[in-house]
Amino acid sequence: MKAYPLLTDYVAGIRQFYGVILQQVDLQNSYLQDADFWEAQLLEVDWQNADLRGMSFREAQLKSVNFQGADLRRVDFREAQLEAIAWQGANLQGAIYDETTQWLDEATGEGLTQLGAYYLAPQSNLAGADLRGLDLSGVDLSQADLSHADLRDTCLLGANLWRANLRGATLRGADLTTADLTRSDLTGADLGQTNLRGAELRQAMLLETDLRSAACLATNFRAALCNELTQFPEALDPGMLGLYWLGPGASLQEADLQGLSLAGMDLQGADLTRANLQGADLWGANLAGAMLRQANLTETNLWGANLEGADLEDAILTHTNLDNTEW
Repeated sequence: MKAYPLLTDYVAGIRQFYGVILQQVDLQNSYLQDADFWEAQLLEVDWQNADLRGMSFREAQLKSVNFQGADLRRVDFREAQLEAIAWQGANLQGAIYDETTQWLDEATGEGLTQLGAYYLAPQSNLAGADLRGLDLSGVDLSQADLSHADLRDTCLLGANLWRANLRGATLRGADLTTADLTRSDLTGADLGQTNLRGAELRQAMLLETDLRSAACLATNFRAALCNELTQFPEALDPGMLGLYWLGPGASLQEADLQGLSLAGMDLQGADLTRANLQGADLWGANLAGAMLRQANLTETNLWGANLEGADLEDAILTHTNLDNTEW
């Protein structure tokens, strides 16, 4: 395909150019926003100063392509093969790539990150990232930092968000159908109009989270952590969901709270008999009068915690941090 028919098709409303082959084509200053070049073969294409915002190059082969000065914001380079690419002056803010992106010469993904692109992978630092409206279905962002990220209307169908940090994230209108949010932290997240059908939220942190307008059909909330500010849809009975309610006097016998961040939590008088708190962060927590009999506090951080009147009979305190605690 040459430049003229391609641009004519685009003006006519066509956005899908799957598998198209472009070789030695001049597309300088062209406008192809949101076009899809999935599995395309692009050889010596000149896209200098072009507006390519929101385009997809998934599984495409790009060799000797000129992106100098191009607007590549929110472009998808996942599973693409990239060789001899000119990026000088390109705007890659919000573009995405991952471990499936192949670099066939000396270029590395570090250059894209420096230009504002996001690397999507387990444990990635995506705090405050603008990923709204993207198709991230099936993505693996387990243990990633997505705190305060903008995920409005993002498709995360079947995504792996195990232990992801989503504190304060905006997920309004996002599709999280069948997503794995086990042990994720959704404290203060905006879940308005979010689709959580079939999602796994076992042991997720839902403190101060508003779920009133979320779709929660067949959502698994077992052992999720809530407090008095957590709000559920009217059709759901929180008492039937197997939740853990955190607060003074909470009933948390044998609760599995391993590795969770509960810093500053007010658990005065709570019953944590035989609870698993191994590796949990209870920095500055109020545990005055709490029942911690036979609780597993191995490697738990209790720095500055209030343990006045707490019952620790037969508790496991191996490598527990008890600095500055009140007894």
